[in-house]
Amino acid sequence: RESDDIIEQAGVDRSRFTAEESDIILCISDVSEDDDFLWLDKSLEEKEGLFVFNKSDLSLKHNVQTPFAWEKAFVSALTGQGMNKVIEFLSKKAQKYGNVIIVSLLPILA
Repeated sequence: RESDDIIEQAGVDRSRFTAEESDIILCISDVSEDDDFLWLDKSLEEKEGLFVFNKSDLSLKHNVQTPFAWEKAFVSALTGQGMNKVIEFLSKKAQKYGNVIIVSLLPILA
């Protein structure tokens, strides 16, 4: 996304660069809200990723359309439901890549 605010744009650019340099991506979205994922750059599709839909305890919607064929995990921070899938995904990737460093893409979402 683009912004007229210089500082905000710098954060967006830094986040985009970080995503492009990453081996794996967790795309976290609120399942109780509609998300068209237009903010998600198509170039990231070739990465290994997981769509993580939080607040699953507030929504019965589990048939979410996503732009990439990544796996999906529906999680609840309140109950812990679905966290095993996220942990399993990260564990497998840590074994494959040797380590996992987590960075935030929040400026892209804002």
